[in-house]
Formats: sequence, structure tokens, C-alpha cells
Amino acid sequence: MRKPILAVPLFCITLFSTFTLSQTANTSEGSLKDKYHVIQVENFDIQPGVELPPDYLANLPQEVVHELKESKKFSEVLASGENPSAENTPVLRLTGTITGFDQGSRGKRYLGVGIGAARIFVTLHYIDRTSGQLVFEDKVIGTLSGGVFGGDSKGVVRELARTVAVTTKLALLRNPSDPNSIVAPSPSSEAEGTMDRQVLAIKASDLTGAQQKLNELAAAGYRLTDFKITGSRGADLTMEKSAVPPQTYQYLLVHALSSGNVQKNMNKGAADGYRLSPHTLAALSGFALIMEKPPTLAETRYEYRFLKSLRESNAEKNLTQAQTEGFLPVETAQILGVFVVIAEKASTSKESVVH
Repeated sequence: MRKPILAVPLFCITLFSTFTLSQTANTSEGSLKDKYHVIQVENFDIQPGVELPPDYLANLPQEVVHELKESKKFSEVLASGENPSAENTPVLRLTGTITGFDQGSRGKRYLGVGIGAARIFVTLHYIDRTSGQLVFEDKVIGTLSGGVFGGDSKGVVRELARTVAVTTKLALLRNPSDPNSIVAPSPSSEAEGTMDRQVLAIKASDLTGAQQKLNELAAAGYRLTDFKITGSRGADLTMEKSAVPPQTYQYLLVHALSSGNVQKNMNKGAADGYRLSPHTLAALSGFALIMEKPPTLAETRYEYRFLKSLRESNAEKNLTQAQTEGFLPVETAQILGVFVVIAEKASTSKESVVH
């Protein structure tokens, strides 16, 4: 099996993914890997307005098939139109939507200082082939940040395929009945064209100021609905008007160099009513993520584990161990040269949160 690249001499594979927040763990039913031994990779589509070279899109499914075969996690990996060797075998269909593309700069990548990266943003759809039921969705980013003479931008397709394979392997550890495993839509039901939306650009050099600006928008009735990395030191936060002051959301921007401090700060925020916002884990002056407090505090509070490891196999072990303790996976990532697993456990507000 091909080993993922953890250092950055040639390629840097960045995985930004979330298994949307769940409530309780059920470890008796077995995980998805116990149900699905066959996966089928379908064609990917592209969101209107996204400019991606046609050959990139055409080559993606076969690259994903290759990486999933290399993972050795499935007895069969099928391309579109193929059937499993055994009839009535449960099949997990994998498809996706390209939601963004940044070809970056080959010249800047050649400098080897973490700039000019090419990125493809994708929402993955995992579907039960027999029932057509959506099992879960996930957001990932394929990143090419280096290579020979800066690396051809086409290499980002291979990196995305590797990212998808890592995402899928960790997804197999989920339980089939884990609740809330589908990416939540925007909280507003207004038409896209009439949405009151603001985009806040944040920089790693001023995360304290970013939190202040984020909460200023929140106080005006806006809620965070999307988080997109821009370059190696920034991100764009999309805020949509969805609340009426004073019933507004509040935000906590957690950032630290060590995983221990991230976990400590997450649990401190959780004890105060904050919960991890999906798809906000990023490498900004260390590890950074966003937590949200709703206008009306629920009785439920959450406890977090922020687990890092140098090896993918250890990330799987960390996740499995957390599940035995009642935690569920809410986000996984490969950033800053390590694998990160964030796991969450629900409790009542009367129960103490372990820091």
C-alpha cells in the first residue's frame, strides 16, 4: 500500500474534512467497514461557475479508483457501470461535486515556501447503491503545494484522489446509524439570489482581530455558513443573515500550536456552550478552528478530543479508541505534517467537561 506523504519535499496532501456533528455513539452495531466491502466510484460533476479544465474532471474518477485499490480497504473497487462479482452485495457509491478550483502559481510553488498551492474543493457524496440513500457527505480539499520545478497543476488531481482515499478509510470507521451524518444545508431557506451575505477575509497574522470582526457580524444577525481556505495564511468566511438581534450567534476562534492546548481551549469553550463549526479546521498560525454558540443555549454540552498522529494507521487507532469512550468523529485532517482527528461526545450541561 502506498504510504501517504507527511513531509513536504515534493507533494503536500492536505485533507480538510468533516463528518458532520453527531450526538451519541453506538458501538454494538459495527462500523461501515463491516457493511460495505465494495465501493463504486462514479463521475464527479462541477458546480456552475467553477472553471476547471475538462481533462482534470475526466481523470478524477480513475485516479480515485486507483488510490482506493491501493488502500486495500475494499474487496472490490468498481468504476462507473461495473457490477460486483457477488450479487446482492452492499455497494457504497462515491461521487462528488467540484465546488471550487484555484490553479495557484507554479513559479511560487517552485520557491518551496508554502505559497502558490493549487487547490480543488469537493463535496463528496457516499450513497447506498441499492436503496439510493445518502449515507453521508463530506467536504475535502486536494492541495498541490510542490513538486519538480513547482509541480504541474494537473498533479492536484492525484493529490485530491489520495485525499479522497484517506477520507474514505476514516469514514469506514463510522457506525451506519450515527445521527446527523449529512452535511447540514444553510440555515436560511431564502432563495440564493435574495440572500443577505457578507464575506469576511481573515489572516493568520491577526486571528484575534478576526474573531472580533466575526462576532461584530454575528451581533448584527449573521451566521457562519461557509469556510474556505485562501492561500497558505488566510481564509474567507461566508456569513448569512439568519438571526434577529439580540437573539444572535457568538463565535470563538480557537488557535494554538500544540494539540493539547487546542483540546483544552475547545473544552473550555464547550463548557460555555460553544460547539465546533463544521469544516473550519485549518493551519493558520498553528491549528485553528471556529466554535459557535447558538442564541438559545441547549441543555446539551459537548466534550472534545483533539488527536494528532504522524501515521495514518495511528489516526485510525486514535479514532477507534475515542469511539470506545463514547466519542464520535466530527472532523479529520492532514495538516502541518500530521493527521488530526477531532471527536465529540454529548453530555448534559450538568455533567462536567473533562479538559
